[in-house]
Formats: sequence, C-alpha cells, structure tokens
Amino acid sequence: MDVCLLIHALGKKLESNTLNVPQNAPLVENGEPQPHIIVGDEAFPLKKYLLRPYGRHHLDGDETKKIFNYRLSRARNVVENAFGILTARWRIFRRYMEVQQNMVDRIVLASCCLHNMLCKDNMFEPDVQALSLPTCALRNLDHLRRNSTRESFQVRENFKEYFNSLGSVPWQLNVVRRGRSQN
Repeated sequence: MDVCLLIHALGKKLESNTLNVPQNAPLVENGEPQPHIIVGDEAFPLKKYLLRPYGRHHLDGDETKKIFNYRLSRARNVVENAFGILTARWRIFRRYMEVQQNMVDRIVLASCCLHNMLCKDNMFEPDVQALSLPTCALRNLDHLRRNSTRESFQVRENFKEYFNSLGSVPWQLNVVRRGRSQN
C-alpha cells in the first residue's frame, strides 16, 4: 500500500476521532489535558494531533521556539532510528507493502515483538547498509491540507511551554545557543 495513502487514511481517522487513540492526558499533574500527538517535520501540516516545528521565519530569536524545534527534532530522530532498525532487520520494510491496510498494522506489531524478543537473547545483528530509510518513503505530500486551526497552534504552544518548563532537560538551552544538536 502506498505510504501517502496510509498517511492520508491515518489523518482522516485522527480528524474524525475513529482511531481509538487514548483520551487526552495532562503533561503535568493537574495540568490541562493534551492530545496524544505524532511528530512531523516541515513537510506536514500542523494539526491538533500532528506537531511540526516552527518555521525558520517564525523563530525571530525566540529561544523557547528553538527549544521546541530541538526537542521535536530529537523525538523524530528516535522514531526514524526505530524504523531504521526495523528496516535493517526485516526486509519487508525496504519496499512498499502490497498488503491490505489491516495487515500492515499486524506486520509492524509482529516485527516489533520479534525484534524485542531477539534483543533480549542478544541476537541483534542489523544489516548496516539498510539502516537508512528509502528516500521515496514519504513522497508527494503536497495533497495534504495545510490549513491549521487555532486549536492546532494552541497544542503546539502548550508543548512548547512544557518543553521550556517542567519538561525541560538540562542541556537543551546550551544546545540551542550553540546552534547544533547534541545526542
């Protein structure tokens, strides 16, 4: 199945609240409940369930926005690394899956379970050449609607505030001020 069609179907289910996502939950004790989100990059539209970074022209030297972008980037890297590991181990992820959508979920879950089981037995030997994601995996995202709602902007603002307060990490300000990422 085409990746773009899957993303579009996922977006429709998230928009219509038919994906069976957990209820909104506060980021901090006694805080305002926030939606569970998907991390994206500049190619994706800002939605209440899909966080994307602030555009470069909207940063205006605002360190809190830069910190948000840095933290979102780190989260995306974790997800990309996880898919890189799955791709290295399971060849089915190296090409389009020509299966029905409900089978994709089962394949991903089974792969994660098998991966975890093999890691517990120290049998993990990834194919190093396959660690990079295919460049065509997320092509043709132009058809995604780009109009963001006030609610979308508020969700991003809430996460920005969280990353700059109770959810901050000690090194984030130094990294942003240096202008480069740190692992």
